[in-house]
Amino acid sequence: MKAKQETLLRAVVAKHGPEHIKLINVLLSESIDDDGKLILSCLVNNEFLEEGINPDFSPNTFGCELEDLIDIINK
Repeated sequence: MKAKQETLLRAVVAKHGPEHIKLINVLLSESIDDDGKLILSCLVNNEFLEEGINPDFSPNTFGCELEDLIDIINK
């Protein structure tokens, strides 16, 4: 994960689920379980639904960044 992506993930988790901020370090250490991945993915998805789509429901530039982040979380 690139530094910019980590910064984005930290901001999203702080906004939507600050109690889960520790999961980011678990993700970065590559020892995260499926439940942790699901929690982080859901938080990023919440941000995507709020800020990442255009009026026609296609992803905007920020939405594409969030989609990439979800892919990284779930690999």
